[in-house]
Amino acid sequence: MLGGFYVCQISGYVVPFLGSASVQTMALMALDRHFRIAHPIKHRTIFSVKRTKLMAILVWLLASTVQIPYVANGGVYTFHPGKCICFVEFSFLANVGIAYLVLPSIIVQHFYMKVFLALRANKKRIETLQGQSSDALRMTTQESS
Repeated sequence: MLGGFYVCQISGYVVPFLGSASVQTMALMALDRHFRIAHPIKHRTIFSVKRTKLMAILVWLLASTVQIPYVANGGVYTFHPGKCICFVEFSFLANVGIAYLVLPSIIVQHFYMKVFLALRANKKRIETLQGQSSDALRMTTQESS
């Protein structure tokens, strides 16, 4: 069935594209959160509305290239009945697409760890300042008695 072949080719391309776009968008969001929390002044210049829209478009364009090496070299998606999905036959070119998932995943982990550490350091600073102000309040109260 010829129509089924083309539907399989389209779905075989779209599924990795959307997965890659999702992970890359999360990496961009992690970078945004990191700059918003750790570098708020730089965040305003780097992540303006116009630049953020451009970055999002670039992420989706990059994600759309995930299967191009496989398809350009004659790769064909085949239907796997057990998985109910059209999938690549594994080859080196098919595995290149993993970089589109692994690298953004590492970026997400890295920048959210930096966000966590920045928030924890900020919490400690606030607790220290609150401790100093309550000590000063106690001393003021004792002096007035």
